[in-house]
Amino acid sequence: MDVIKLISIVICCLMIIILLKKVSADYALFASCLVNISITLFSLGILIPVFDFINNLSGNTSHKALYGIMFKSAGICMLCTVGAEICKDSGEASIASKITLAGKCTLIAYALPLIKEVFGYAQKFME
Repeated sequence: MDVIKLISIVICCLMIIILLKKVSADYALFASCLVNISITLFSLGILIPVFDFINNLSGNTSHKALYGIMFKSAGICMLCTVGAEICKDSGEASIASKITLAGKCTLIAYALPLIKEVFGYAQKFME
């Protein structure tokens, strides 16, 4: 039911943004950024029970650091996607692609311990 409310609010904001584009493109861009950030925060609020479940699950295992890597990776993906979409909305596709590239590089850097562990298991399996 919350999604229906969200979509209704977003449609109203979209109409305001369309009207603002006729008056001032700068105000429309600012309003669009605010709507994007609001939707992102709302979406993260929906995921709180999922975060709690995974946090409880990670507390009962010896691989707690790996769950942290997964959380950080998911957060990086979400932030980079929102940032890139805002840049695309602003007409800066090249900056959006650089944000995506930086996000991918950061994901690889954060996932390096996980990659090392997977290769360690593969080496043990091959022996």
